[in-house]
Amino acid sequence: MSWFDKVQANLQDAATKAGLTPEKLKSVTDTLNHELSRLPDHAKALKATAEQHGIEVSKIQEALMHAGAEVSKVADHVGDQISQAVNKKPPTA
Repeated sequence: MSWFDKVQANLQDAATKAGLTPEKLKSVTDTLNHELSRLPDHAKALKATAEQHGIEVSKIQEALMHAGAEVSKVADHVGDQISQAVNKKPPTA
C-alpha cells in the first residue's frame, strides 16, 4: 500500500469518526477551501460552509481535527520509512 493509499484510508477513518461519509467530508473541505479563498475570516468561511452543507460548524471542526490527526500519523510513518532508508547501512562485501 502506497503512502497516498494510506492517506486516503486514514481520511476515510477521519470522516467516519466525525459521522460523515468520505464523499461528504471531501465536499465539505472543497467548499471550505473555496470559502476561505473568498473570505479570509476563518470563522465566516466555516459558517458559510456549514450553512451550504446543512451541518453544524462543530461537525466540520471535528472532521478537520480527525483528518489532521490521521494525516499526521501517515506523515510520521512516511518520515520513519525515509529515515530508515537513509540510515540503512549497505551490506558489507
